[in-house]
Amino acid sequence: MDSFFGNVVGVLLTLLWARCEGIWLLGDELVGSPIDDPCCGTSGFGGVAGTTPLPLPKTCFDIREFGGGHDAVYTIFVSDINKCGRKDVFCEQQQDGGGWTVIQRRWGGRENFNRPWADYVRGFGNLQGEFFLGLDWIYRISMQRRHELRIELRDSQWTEIFTKYWTFALNDETGNYTMKISEMDPNSNGGDGLSQHNNIPFSTFDRDNDGMPTTNCARQNGGGWWYHSNDCFTSNLNMDYRFVGIGAKRRTAGVAWNRGVRRAFFPYVEMKIRPMI
Repeated sequence: MDSFFGNVVGVLLTLLWARCEGIWLLGDELVGSPIDDPCCGTSGFGGVAGTTPLPLPKTCFDIREFGGGHDAVYTIFVSDINKCGRKDVFCEQQQDGGGWTVIQRRWGGRENFNRPWADYVRGFGNLQGEFFLGLDWIYRISMQRRHELRIELRDSQWTEIFTKYWTFALNDETGNYTMKISEMDPNSNGGDGLSQHNNIPFSTFDRDNDGMPTTNCARQNGGGWWYHSNDCFTSNLNMDYRFVGIGAKRRTAGVAWNRGVRRAFFPYVEMKIRPMI
């Protein structure tokens, strides 16, 4: 029995160590090695077993694989050049196989998303409610390994739709956190609302990268986003909430998502990323 348990632990350690790779996404090329990774060789998941270091969890997928099976806030350790950063994140472990790091959530419009560049870089909000994880953290997480992006939206009747893109990454701040996505998963039922924002830099009201000569799209729409030069946006999940009706009949319409035929508004949305599995 002890031998069996030891073998199981050995396999788990081997698998976990294999994931601890210092990989950075440079264009379409993955480069790096474990030696390059400042989060490797650091004790985690209970410390050091003998002389074998247990690498720290770097994504919600790592946390799921080693026992973190609930939808909850966990701590991950994210590699950057010459540093290992500690970050609390909300992990979605029940939906679509789990392992998802939620990078944005809107729900009711109480959190102010009309914020300056610096706030969007470092992140804001409440991980249990509405929040934006932060462009720098999203960049650092997505550059470790190839990631996919899942967007979930719910209407006023709580009916859910989703759209998944096979790959997702951001440039760093010098590239204005330009978003890069690939083709949409054909099983998605939410429509392709994001492809026209591919290869588009991020904009806020105080850092305008939208390409519109006379319009500040972020100021006009009340939130930082990957605004493009064709009428600002196709979809916009960080915009000011839209409301319909007046008086007692006033209700939340939500934020804009284009399903392909027309633009609709959804009061609940989550953006989440996961290493490709």
